[in-house]
Amino acid sequence: MDESQVPNLIEPGVGRRTDLVQATFLDFEAKLILSIPLAQSDRSDKLIWHYNKSRRTSVKSGCCSGKNANRWRFGIRKQNGQQGAANTRCPVRWIKPRGGVVKLNVDGALDVHNGVYGTGAVCKDENGSCLGVLAALGYGNLSPLAVEAMALVNGQHFCINAGFTRIEIEGDALSLFTPVDAALDDLSEVRTILDEANDLISHFDFCSWGFIPRSGNKAAHLVARTTLSLPFPTYWWHLVTE
Repeated sequence: MDESQVPNLIEPGVGRRTDLVQATFLDFEAKLILSIPLAQSDRSDKLIWHYNKSRRTSVKSGCCSGKNANRWRFGIRKQNGQQGAANTRCPVRWIKPRGGVVKLNVDGALDVHNGVYGTGAVCKDENGSCLGVLAALGYGNLSPLAVEAMALVNGQHFCINAGFTRIEIEGDALSLFTPVDAALDDLSEVRTILDEANDLISHFDFCSWGFIPRSGNKAAHLVARTTLSLPFPTYWWHLVTE
């Protein structure tokens, strides 16, 4: 069987077979392939052409691709009888969540030279006390947008494993945390990751999200940057008792 086929380049439950990609393709081809983000869960294959919504290439869409005209957002999804609300406010500093809610701040960092990226997640309660920190290291030449999307999903998984059921998510990637009604119809390069993010909302009793400038997301940013120098993923959380 041809090892260059996509199913042979991904090992189920493990992820991308980086060594095989680098051994099979030319250097510039391998870098392009390794820049394609993968969801953590197994998802159906889909075609991606994220420069228009018609799924058809054209001269016009090609011109738009050069200008990077389109932006992609984390969609809104109803779950457990509640609407995951988008926070339209844009605070310039970190604000405590309301009682009974855990605030999850996420951010990503990228080391293009070494082909690694880091995602950071910081969870705090209504008193501003830290409940958990995740520093996850990943490999691949992902785009900045893809790294931010991975930070979002990693943070959600972290909250699920820690037992947090009511969360408010904040991040400083404006293109991800500015919701658009038609976002789920777009064919983004990070579409599969955002699909997973939307699916994960069903694990929470309540989930809201919004954009916050870097000045209010310093803790998550510091964790993400520090992750680039760590040899393996590091995490800590305060377990929630039933």
